[in-house]
Amino acid sequence: MQRAYGITHTKDGTFVGTSLRRDAVAWKVQRVKTWMPDKWVHTVLLLHRGVHCGTPAHWRSKLSPAENGGHVEATGDGLFAACTFGDHVDLVQQRLAPNLLGVVPDDAFLATVPLSMSADPVNSFVSIHAVDSAYRIGVVLDRQLTAVFLLAPGIPSALESHLGRIERYIRRALPESPFPRRVYVISPDAELSVDGFECERVWIDGATDEDALRSAGAALVAVAGAAVPRFTEITAAARFRAVRTGLCAAAASLALGLLLAGGVAFAASMWYSRQIAAYDVKQKQLLATSTELQALLADNQKLSKRILDIEGMLSHQTTWARFLQAIADHRSSGLFIQRLGSASTSDMAATADVGLGGWASEERAITDFITNLQSMKFLSKVQLGVIERDTEHSNLFRFKLTCTLKLAQD
Repeated sequence: MQRAYGITHTKDGTFVGTSLRRDAVAWKVQRVKTWMPDKWVHTVLLLHRGVHCGTPAHWRSKLSPAENGGHVEATGDGLFAACTFGDHVDLVQQRLAPNLLGVVPDDAFLATVPLSMSADPVNSFVSIHAVDSAYRIGVVLDRQLTAVFLLAPGIPSALESHLGRIERYIRRALPESPFPRRVYVISPDAELSVDGFECERVWIDGATDEDALRSAGAALVAVAGAAVPRFTEITAAARFRAVRTGLCAAAASLALGLLLAGGVAFAASMWYSRQIAAYDVKQKQLLATSTELQALLADNQKLSKRILDIEGMLSHQTTWARFLQAIADHRSSGLFIQRLGSASTSDMAATADVGLGGWASEERAITDFITNLQSMKFLSKVQLGVIERDTEHSNLFRFKLTCTLKLAQD
């Protein structure tokens, strides 16, 4: 079963992607999605698919002066050229580079839909599609989309006049090419007839609106065998999309394997935790029934407490020295300490409340000093109590702050 995928960059700035599937009879629209170009997740989900993207364009004769103002022209050897804004092409290339097979005019459906959907397609024909109050008319010569015209009014009685004007123009511009007599009407229901032409209605099932039709036409560029002018060719990244997708699949498999391994490890950890809990219960039962073990554990706890008390007493002096050295090392420029004190605490206490007071030449020196204190592992609860301008020296600031000193060694 064949599949194709195309995108159109609409005039309102959105991307419309259409997925096509060919059954035993014809191509059909399988799915249509709309998203903003900055939604990268949709581009990632394209995976290995190659896409053609259609962008709004207008056509001009190459005999007329070239357009400027940021316009670019599609490649092609014919007398007519499709033009669009360079910014549009750059945006499409940036957003779709990993999968982009080429940027084409969004008029491509005028060639690809008849060649793909007609029961007996011919190589040269005229295609007509009604849009708003006008007809968009494409001329395809030898399977090449040669020119596109937008003519009003878009009413059946005006078609004979429109085709006559186009025929005369093409005969003058390309006298060696006979004007086609087959007309394909791209419409879900409109049956048209024009004197002197053989008309056939074609449509692609599932194309519910104009954007879906245009993106479906871009998708058929890859399979219809039509020569459609291109603003860009396949990107370098798109050439390796199959390899990239394989690597992504391998990475996903590895991630799944790691997830399964993590699940097994978690289950094993839970089993060991239950075993340890069971052993703890047995140990507690043994301790509860053995008076000798209880007495021995009580003696061990008393001895451990004495050792910890001695270590705490020895560490207090070291911690105070570290604190004073840290203040000296981290004192901001222009800040001076006048007072330092601590709240009364027992010899065995693990912390001490410390108060600092002094003056500084600017407030920033005080805030930097507080930030430095907060970064010290053996200090906590560093809080500014008072900051005020000195009454006698207006260029100085007085401050008081408090903090909690951890007396135990790290």
